[in-house]
Amino acid sequence: MRVWVFYIYEPVPQIDLEDTSFRNGEICRRLVDAGHEVLWWNSTFLHFTKRQRFSESTTCRISNQYSVRFVHGPGYRKNVSLGRVWHNRIVASAMAKELAQRKETPDLMYVGIPCLEVADVVARSAVMRGVPLIVDAHDCWPDLYLRLFPRFLQFAGRVLMSTEFRRVKRICQAANGFTAVSASYLKWALGYAGRPAGPADSVFPLGYRAGRLLADSEAQTRFRDLQVKHGLPSDAFMLIFVGTFGASYDLETVVAAAREFSDRGDRGIHFVLVGTGDKFRDIQSATADLGNVTITGWLNKEDIWVLMQRAKVGLASYAPGATQSLPYKPFQYMAAGLPILSSLPGELEALLRETGVGRQCQAGSVRSLVEQIVWFREHSEDREAMSENARRVFRESFDMDVIYPRLVRHFERVVSQFEARRSAHLAHQGPAVVGGPRA
Repeated sequence: MRVWVFYIYEPVPQIDLEDTSFRNGEICRRLVDAGHEVLWWNSTFLHFTKRQRFSESTTCRISNQYSVRFVHGPGYRKNVSLGRVWHNRIVASAMAKELAQRKETPDLMYVGIPCLEVADVVARSAVMRGVPLIVDAHDCWPDLYLRLFPRFLQFAGRVLMSTEFRRVKRICQAANGFTAVSASYLKWALGYAGRPAGPADSVFPLGYRAGRLLADSEAQTRFRDLQVKHGLPSDAFMLIFVGTFGASYDLETVVAAAREFSDRGDRGIHFVLVGTGDKFRDIQSATADLGNVTITGWLNKEDIWVLMQRAKVGLASYAPGATQSLPYKPFQYMAAGLPILSSLPGELEALLRETGVGRQCQAGSVRSLVEQIVWFREHSEDREAMSENARRVFRESFDMDVIYPRLVRHFERVVSQFEARRSAHLAHQGPAVVGGPRA
């Protein structure tokens, strides 16, 4: 089976970073492991670090069965910016030209939302080629942009972005099937498609791959090195945040909570914030006088794993109105056996409650966050039970080794069913291109 994967916002394992795979990198790897041929269409601009990989469109061959096509696009400095919109349009236009010129045809085209510009180009190409299309609901664009408008202006925002809403409807109606990172995202995609769920639609959480188990001596050495480099305490009750310092994350409330503990003279609580992003300098400045906050910048996977093993609680600190449902972060914490303290309502809150892997606080509320942190410190037995639950739930449901082989089998079924329908159509109707159940 030949599969073309389209997603322009992820780093590529073996090119951009170590062996860490995000969703699409993991999909490509699993497809190749199953004997399939993969071409991943990406951008030359690396979204995570805001740098250009190549000065022009370039193809990199990872193996005999796996290549990545980097289509050139201009850079941008901020995730929410006109520069990003321009980048998306340039890359989508270049992809459309390349797709029109390519003579070979894949057995399946798989595209992720966000980046409606690229998804629209891919959907049109799939229909023209008579190739099955699966759309992955990774984010709910353009709906999430409505939160940038005050509530009383959201109707006006929908009117202003009417072109984008028509675009996502067109994409979803062209799809033969959907994958989604959560049940609510699948419902969102099916709503735009205007149909109920079928056998080609399924939820596959983002998941995570646990870090390799380090020998005690290596783990201790790494932690000592991190202590020296970042001034980490050895005996504090450590809470950790790992992620992007972006608009979706409520690090301001975390900083305010740290300041409250500092003002109380409570030296036993320490916050470790790992990552970088648009708000990095602001958070760094806001914590400059706080001795109970450490900001490390970006770390490699082994160092993150060592810190998570030392921490007591993982912070899933999302801003009020954040649109994520089941993001990467909780699965990363679960893999390390970390109880989760989350401010994200909806599916994640329900998961924490049903599985006993964490607790909820109110987004944007310093008081609520402080109360929950104190609860975790004072209830060590409950915390340990949550830790065990987290490891178990991760192994059973959110380990990439569980999720992504199932996703590959889902692809194989969709292609097989599409070909069976095409053959049946040809047998009864004569030569014609059939697009499968695109509604």
